[in-house]
Amino acid sequence: MKKIILLALFAISASVQAQVVSILGNDEEITEGQTFTFSNLTERAKINLVVTNLSDEPINLKLKANSLSNPTNMNIQFCFGTECYFNISAGSTVPSDVAGLTLQPGETNPEGDHFQNANPGNGVDPVTYSLSLVKVSDSGEILEVLRTFNYVYSPAASLTDFSALQNMGITVKNTVVKNQLEVSANQTATLQVVNINGQVVKTIAIKNDNQVIDLSGLTSAVYFARFTTQQNKTAQIKIIKN
Repeated sequence: MKKIILLALFAISASVQAQVVSILGNDEEITEGQTFTFSNLTERAKINLVVTNLSDEPINLKLKANSLSNPTNMNIQFCFGTECYFNISAGSTVPSDVAGLTLQPGETNPEGDHFQNANPGNGVDPVTYSLSLVKVSDSGEILEVLRTFNYVYSPAASLTDFSALQNMGITVKNTVVKNQLEVSANQTATLQVVNINGQVVKTIAIKNDNQVIDLSGLTSAVYFARFTTQQNKTAQIKIIKN
């Protein structure tokens, strides 16, 4: 009985803690560890951030850059609390005020806070950022990480990738995938979906026909679709799962 009561108290505590703030990214609640993937450097490749204090006490907030991977320059917009940085490194926080942005109960951050990348990297490898919204003390000490999410810019697939597949008799009809990858083939083959760490996360038999492949179970990220024919010819193309 005591164990049940303790578990219930832990569940209530976790629920209350999770409701300290609402964090919207492009009008949808951001989940812990969520990845936003973009294949362009336009205004559309932006995460608009709307943060609301759901607690009954004032809260001090900052946006923190945890890590950066493959940027070749720092052409970004790291904006929170009406302040923007265009050149950041791992550990950077915004706004610069020691106590960050203070939100009263029920208050929302100023309009226009966002994160956007305009950094092309090397044109091949993904440019990635790990970001967190953190709660800080009046003296600037980080008290709690409220939410962590990722921003990935991945260059679109090249014409060479498409040509290599077409020479094998395979056509990939969409490289940006929400739930389904559409493939047309004039021979049988094997498709392996590989993540950026080189791990095969899904294997599918490709038929000599049009085929719709369900990728809804994969998390949002950059992957490689690797096709191998019965003659052991191999080609791959980059796909983006949103």
